[in-house]
Amino acid sequence: MKNLKPLVVRITQCIFILTFMLMNKSLAQNRTIDSLEALLHSSHPQTSEILVKLVYEHFDSGDLDKVLKYTHDGIKAANSSGDTLTLVKMVRLKAHAFRNLNRIDSSLNLLMRILPLAKGNKYVEEIKFILNGIAVCHTVKASYDQALKYYFEILEFPLGAQGVTEETVLGNIGIVYYKLQEYHKAATYFKDALKIRVVNNRYFGYEMELINTSLCYAHLDSLAEAKRYLNQAKSWRSQELPPEVKMLFCNALGIVLMKEGKNIDAKAQFLESYSLANQVKDERLRLDNIILLSEISIQQNRFNEAEGYLRDAERTISEGSPYNLELIKIYARLVFLYSKSNDYKRMSFYQNRYIQLRDSVYNEAMTNNLMRIHAEHLEKENKARIESQNKILALNDEVIHQQKIANVSFGGAAFLLVLLTILLAKNNLQRKKMNALLDKKVKERTKELEMNQDTLQRAWHERDVLIKKASEGIQSSIATIRGLSSLGEREIDHPKASEYWSELNMTSTRLSSIVNKMRFVNKQDTTGD
Repeated sequence: MKNLKPLVVRITQCIFILTFMLMNKSLAQNRTIDSLEALLHSSHPQTSEILVKLVYEHFDSGDLDKVLKYTHDGIKAANSSGDTLTLVKMVRLKAHAFRNLNRIDSSLNLLMRILPLAKGNKYVEEIKFILNGIAVCHTVKASYDQALKYYFEILEFPLGAQGVTEETVLGNIGIVYYKLQEYHKAATYFKDALKIRVVNNRYFGYEMELINTSLCYAHLDSLAEAKRYLNQAKSWRSQELPPEVKMLFCNALGIVLMKEGKNIDAKAQFLESYSLANQVKDERLRLDNIILLSEISIQQNRFNEAEGYLRDAERTISEGSPYNLELIKIYARLVFLYSKSNDYKRMSFYQNRYIQLRDSVYNEAMTNNLMRIHAEHLEKENKARIESQNKILALNDEVIHQQKIANVSFGGAAFLLVLLTILLAKNNLQRKKMNALLDKKVKERTKELEMNQDTLQRAWHERDVLIKKASEGIQSSIATIRGLSSLGEREIDHPKASEYWSELNMTSTRLSSIVNKMRFVNKQDTTGD
């Protein structure tokens, strides 16, 4: 008891904190709605945008009556202003609200009416939402051929991170194949969806995909694999699973335990899932749990208990449940139960309903349609794959062509480079030859010049010798003339003689001066050399 008190205190604290957080969130949401409604009543020019925001806020708060009110106002405003995009969006949101209220036929009618307008205006994102909504409605009604048709059509559009994502569509296709009991194919789609979530880091709905994959392996009797996926789903979050996820988890775990023959443990899980389904108002899973609980009760021969569960299902049926597959299973259980209790009137009543509904769902036309739609999808995939391969081949051809051009260009450049190298080599060789010839000529010319210089030097030397000899001879002759002139001047008394001798002396002096100049010039020339 002492250990329980702190635990109770902690649980109480957690409940208080959670309640406080929810109240805060609710208050914040109410403030947003109040401010939007104030803008709407103030005749704000962006009325359509405000109405769309109000619809989304009321979807979050779960007030579907307000959603229907504001979508009605939005449709009216869009028709008045001619705003086709808002019109399409509001009709689509109204259909979504109808689907949440299990008014599947009303939802389907609205979506089918608005789809041509969305396609005509090429509102791609809205088209994907509408196609997905139509496919979901057909899944609920167990019109699985039509559901696949619209899901496969969505895959023809580009799917990004917003709106209807690829992993969402693949997961929904997996659900259709699961309902058709094609568990291998369903598991393939669920696992493809898981891979895309991981690759693109988009983990919203990740646990649901893990649980759906686990269900496939449970029905394939691969119980170890089923448990592995369930453990991944449970350990994915550090905190408690939200009710919407936990009810599916308990249902899947119950099926695994039931397959293992642990009916008591399985029953506990189905009861918890049933309680959570009531809490979140999930009629489909509620019926699914009733079917499984009644099956365990019948196996244990607890027919009164089984009848109690099935009568609960009858109340749901009387309210007009759209879940045809689950209804077929309920009718089958009721037929079996009333046959056991010998209530043949009721047995006959539900047997007729069972046969009619089963024949309307699992008829030959649907089987043929499923085969045709699946074949068409495979053909489109093959065509897309072939087209992709053709594009790759064309791209390869282009790459090869470009490579050939590059190779030719490279070859041409290499040839030109070799040619240029050869020309440069030849030019270099020729230049070397010319340089060699020039060097030879220079050497020859130098030798010739040296020889000429030697000859010239010899000539100069001979000239110098001749000039020197001539100079010496002339000097000697001048000296002789001067001596004779001096003697003659003293010995001859002729009146004119002195004048002649004087003239002769002057001439010898000039001659001597000229000889000196010649010697000086010759000396300068020799020094300059």
